[in-house]
Amino acid sequence: MKLRWKFPSTDGGYVQGSHDSAQDIYRDRAWENAVREVIQNSLDAVKEEDKPIEIQIRQIKVPASEIGAADLSRHMDMAAEYARQQNDDYGERLYKKALSLTRKKEIEALAIIDTNTTGLVDEKWDALVYQEGTSNKNGIDAAGGSFGIGKNAPYLVSDLKTVCYSTRYLKRGRQENFIARCKISAHGDPDKPKHMLQHIGFGSKSKMVDGCQVPPTSGKDIYGDFRLDRPGSGIFILGFNPLHNKWVDKAKEAIACNFFAAIHDQKLRLQIQGTEITYETLDGVFESSASRERAYHYYRLIRDPAARTEKIEGKIGRFVLRLSVGQDDHPSRIAYVNRRGMLVTDARRFRDNPFYTSIGAGWAKYVAVVRAADDRTDERIRAMEPPTHSSIKFERILDPKEREQARQNLSEIRKKIEDVIRSAVESSMDSKEVHLDELSEIMSTEDADGAGQDYGDGNYPTRIIVSKPPDSKKPSVEGGERGTGGGEGGSVNDGRGARDKSAFHQVRSIRRGSKLRVAFTPDHNHKLLRFVIMPAGEEPKSERAIRLFGAEVVSPAGARADMDGNKVVVRPKEGQRMVVDLAVGADLEYTGYELLEYGGDNK
Repeated sequence: MKLRWKFPSTDGGYVQGSHDSAQDIYRDRAWENAVREVIQNSLDAVKEEDKPIEIQIRQIKVPASEIGAADLSRHMDMAAEYARQQNDDYGERLYKKALSLTRKKEIEALAIIDTNTTGLVDEKWDALVYQEGTSNKNGIDAAGGSFGIGKNAPYLVSDLKTVCYSTRYLKRGRQENFIARCKISAHGDPDKPKHMLQHIGFGSKSKMVDGCQVPPTSGKDIYGDFRLDRPGSGIFILGFNPLHNKWVDKAKEAIACNFFAAIHDQKLRLQIQGTEITYETLDGVFESSASRERAYHYYRLIRDPAARTEKIEGKIGRFVLRLSVGQDDHPSRIAYVNRRGMLVTDARRFRDNPFYTSIGAGWAKYVAVVRAADDRTDERIRAMEPPTHSSIKFERILDPKEREQARQNLSEIRKKIEDVIRSAVESSMDSKEVHLDELSEIMSTEDADGAGQDYGDGNYPTRIIVSKPPDSKKPSVEGGERGTGGGEGGSVNDGRGARDKSAFHQVRSIRRGSKLRVAFTPDHNHKLLRFVIMPAGEEPKSERAIRLFGAEVVSPAGARADMDGNKVVVRPKEGQRMVVDLAVGADLEYTGYELLEYGGDNK
């Protein structure tokens, strides 16, 4: 019995072209997305919670006859012809390449087979094989994928645009099913070219009936390599592109960086071409990975028994925070990992990662991992994930009131996380000497990803702002015009003509509660300097100088700082770098602050 292909008729209805939006959202980092989607589906279908899911990933070769290549080639040929008629160069090249594969004796395939999963039972089989945009996952089972479109990711690494599904489970005896699924464009019927067929076709050895779903191949009729020897599920990506023989390294890297928590929790064990990735071997996988930096910090944190653990609770749910502070190589990032152990995001923007805060950066570096403490909390976060499950966006909630409530609830949790990290950072600062050059690590209102950090609730992190360059306008203590421009070591003209050189160099500032700490290096020729503090950053701000309530020199010993109205008057010591704490209102917080030189100096 041979496998045959059926592409249902469009019956004059919708026609899909070669560009599939359900696949395109996974196109960036296609290989990693394919691995993420397949493995997370296995994690969501765990059968025995006290045992790990085991996944085998291996490259195989399948006889072309076993996938009905001769029959499939007729449809590929018609799809290429339809693309040519539509002046679709991309589609024509795509299907001609697939057509060339169907003419080979053997087809490269990637097999991904899991055990200790429920298998594709009834509705799960229908949702995966016959339906688009449908998910039969509920509760915690939906934590990794709830859109029903993640199954499209593997097609991006299939040059044949064909993926096969196989399952085995117990239900009134052993049940074994197999089917092949091809996604190309709509195309003419090879036997009736003017009659259009749909873009999704099914391959099976079972008898097909017009007007009915294509039934799966069952039991002994399933080809040997597609037939499972234990309960579970198998995905076979036909026409697998091995990425220049680097696919094993790519797979190991993607798995380690995305599922380190699941592997560490011993929920997941994998074998890739004979190489095991387990709780015992994960360290070695990270050591050999070229892109392990951030993920390795999170993995190292969750395995560290001495790491600080805090329970965080708010209206949106309960979370567990793992935190480490003070090591020089810490990335000062917070990652969110879901209940099944998959890394979702470690972005540095509230609207992509609502748990992120920049507190501690520049003073004491940190690394943190946040996880939902219960299934209900995990579900609420899952509702805000996009189909790629690579961020958390409260804007995805459709109802405006619910969306605003989610934003407020996430801001509440973020603030509590920030308080914990701030406390840990301050404790770290109190326990060791803080060197002044640490301030130089933060130099702008933008984060390392090049985007300003709006937390979505009107609050902004404290950042370092450099002083401004010379300008003809003089900032007023009472309010008036301010200097403009950007750069390091600038000044503002005092009305006597622009200076050739500012008296302030390497200016840095950072907010610490009700104090603003300012560090700068004065010109050694100046014995007395005056300056005011102006708001800076991205949000709307006053043109008035910020009101100051006092000034205290932190270092060096012997230097002085006084107040002259709202101006700070400092008396440097032999040009040594100064650190001054300025008292500001506790409710005053801008994205950043800038020091502007005011008036003249006494030499």
